[in-house]
Amino acid sequence: MSSIEPSPPNEQKKAPSVDVAAADKQKLSGGAFDVAAAYANYFDSHDAFSENEAKSLRRKLDVRLMYFGYLLWCLPAANLLQKLPIAKLMSGTMVIWGALLIGMAYVRSYPAFIFLRVLLGVLEAPVIPGGYLMLSMWYTRNEQALRSGLTYTNWSTIILIGPVGYAIGAIPGAHQWKYWFILLGSLSMAYGLLLGVFLPDNVVKAKFLSERQKAIAVERVRADQTGMENKNFKKEQMFEALLDPKTWFMFFFNVVINIPNGGLNSFQSLIIKGIGFSSRQALLLSMPEGVVGTLSTYGCSIAVWYIGKRWPKAQPRVGVIIFGELIGMIASIFLYTLPQSNVGGRLACLWLAKVFLGPYVISLALNVANISGHTKKVTVQALIFMAYCISNIIGPQFFKSDQAPVYTEGMGGILASYCLAILSIAAYGAYCFFENRRRDRLESARSERVHEDTDFKDMTDRENIHFRYVF
Repeated sequence: MSSIEPSPPNEQKKAPSVDVAAADKQKLSGGAFDVAAAYANYFDSHDAFSENEAKSLRRKLDVRLMYFGYLLWCLPAANLLQKLPIAKLMSGTMVIWGALLIGMAYVRSYPAFIFLRVLLGVLEAPVIPGGYLMLSMWYTRNEQALRSGLTYTNWSTIILIGPVGYAIGAIPGAHQWKYWFILLGSLSMAYGLLLGVFLPDNVVKAKFLSERQKAIAVERVRADQTGMENKNFKKEQMFEALLDPKTWFMFFFNVVINIPNGGLNSFQSLIIKGIGFSSRQALLLSMPEGVVGTLSTYGCSIAVWYIGKRWPKAQPRVGVIIFGELIGMIASIFLYTLPQSNVGGRLACLWLAKVFLGPYVISLALNVANISGHTKKVTVQALIFMAYCISNIIGPQFFKSDQAPVYTEGMGGILASYCLAILSIAAYGAYCFFENRRRDRLESARSERVHEDTDFKDMTDRENIHFRYVF
């Protein structure tokens, strides 16, 4: 393996800003011409496009179309999560997802490739929301943050994208990317099959639990007042989800917190290459980013768990989220201001920008912990992952090709997203705090564990006066 030293960066040529004349568009807008006719002779009078421009366009289309597929299927996926057995649905989508990913290695046309890309986005829609729904069935709210961090980590970046990606890059030939698709698709199918065999759909259907253990599992989550599962769609709960201020505080937070994800996932390798490294070196230099994301997730999750265990009346979640966001914000400030010649400093700040993953994972567990009523829960989950898709569509738009390799607007967008994320999660926490205070004044039975009038009645958090929010 050669040493990882930056090579002199290539000269970056700024693409001219040109437009197809409005007159040409108007002249060809009649039904006699194909819609693309206005652009048919474009390059007769303009510079030919480079291979890098074509690759950049393909990347932009791939990212947008995958997340558009994800976005469009979030609400239908939420309905499926309520109607169908959750574990079986997740298992089936993972197996099909893996098969389609393997199929992408053998497609012969770009339209077929894009079609499969959209289907991959559709199939991703129920997986993470389903996982968090199951988390809320099995664990108390105090236990969920730690388990969320253990399940939603960045090990794939460390194990696969770095060393395995580097090894695949050494395979001779021009189609190494196919091996990526085959490897990841095979792993997804195998894991999906394991889920289908061993993961129960809920506590009641868990074959590895005795009847007594099932009763204990149900009793453990009673005090949370979040319920477990109800397969009946309730329209009034859906409308309540849409009218609840918490929904939109969390929606906006998820839009802005994932803008760094949308930008960095698409452009991190290009940013590293712009600093002066080769493509294969950029793969290895992506590994520390995965380590930072994993450590951030573990660190935030353990902090919430420990503080909650050490001081049971404490409400650490929003504070831990804001602390993590401040670290990412400081890193993005330096990433925005450090000179291009400071290679080590810019790399370190680029890696630290991944700190957002820990606060994001805490927010996902916080969201499900603060919703009761199964229809409301799946509706809000769908909206939250619509926000995730929107941010991953927005994020790459801040990275303009004519600003490479510095991407000043992209770095500024990441900084702004951290600031807005802090404000929105603080507003969420304040709303929960004052709502708890209001309920404390109204309820006389708040110290009791059993509430026969509300326990497991599939009531929403706003309907249930005994419900208290965590923040």
